[in-house]
Amino acid sequence: MFSKINLYLYKNYLIGFFIILFIFSLLTFTGDLIENFRKGATKDVPTSVIFELSLYNFPSLIYETIPIIIFFSCIFTTVKLIRTSEYTIFKSSGMTNKSLLISPSILFLVISILFVLTINPLVAIFHSKYDELNYSYIKKTDKFASISKNGVWLKQDNDEKKVSSILNSKTIEQEGEILNNFMILEYNQKGSFTGRLNGKKAKLENGYWILYNVTEYPRYSESTFHEQLIYKTTIKFQDISNSLLSPENISIYQLSEFIKLIEKLGYSAVDHKLQYYSLLLMPMLVLSLVFLANSLTMKINHNDKIYGLLIVSICTIFIYYFLSNLFNALSMSSQLNPLISKIVVPVLLSCLSLFIILLPNKFNK
Repeated sequence: MFSKINLYLYKNYLIGFFIILFIFSLLTFTGDLIENFRKGATKDVPTSVIFELSLYNFPSLIYETIPIIIFFSCIFTTVKLIRTSEYTIFKSSGMTNKSLLISPSILFLVISILFVLTINPLVAIFHSKYDELNYSYIKKTDKFASISKNGVWLKQDNDEKKVSSILNSKTIEQEGEILNNFMILEYNQKGSFTGRLNGKKAKLENGYWILYNVTEYPRYSESTFHEQLIYKTTIKFQDISNSLLSPENISIYQLSEFIKLIEKLGYSAVDHKLQYYSLLLMPMLVLSLVFLANSLTMKINHNDKIYGLLIVSICTIFIYYFLSNLFNALSMSSQLNPLISKIVVPVLLSCLSLFIILLPNKFNK
């Protein structure tokens, strides 16, 4: 594990990783910067804010591509070692393809674990700041919803009563369309408290809430009970889902408890579970991509052309993204358990690696 040959391989694969990481970082940051300039072109967003948006979003984008970076790092470094005939020397000294695979597997397994345990919390902090700027300057709106141990909190306006209000509910149903045991605190345009409403159930329709068994407590008059009350609102169903805390804003150390919290409130946590299992299973995914990269390069000779290998590698990544998006979509539609969807992808990639190894033809021809 720590022989001179293995240490030499660690060094080469680590250098290859940093080279590919730099290339991906440059392309990713440039592309995101251009996209942010496009979004802010018609909204008078300051140039400094555009750069801030790109800088805060950059760690998240890189973090999402780490498995792909590792995959191309393996291919890049292995081809480099084959071109310099070093792989031939290693094999002539008695090393097999399996023994040569140990070094990159260990190195990238350690890198993936370090990224999950140390980089992920930093990514969550930066992505949270990105979201704040994005809402303020690009979407130009406040977040409508937040979640705490005291339930769901919604910010809304009632144009009919000319008040702003904060709505709190202990539990929710149908992704926020129905609120149970709610309270509405009303404030006038000057920010002064004007009254409170308490009820058993609130159902969101197009532009208004239907409040059931609600008691109205005006600040300067007697309370009134209503079996049913129409309450105007500017909030929409999509606003509630879109404003809830993004999974990318929560570190791996907090995700598990947050999932329990929102499920207790009645909100679906599928997207948060996908993020959680994605983080937990990243080392497994990385290993499957290392095996896949090895299967694509193991039959290459030092004088072979690599155009075919490059094309096949890119096609392989498209297959990876297709499978990931397919199983994520199945999970979001409740047709597949989120944990299963995250396990299936590395398993299928490993099967693809085995299939490629058994193929008689080379990919470089």
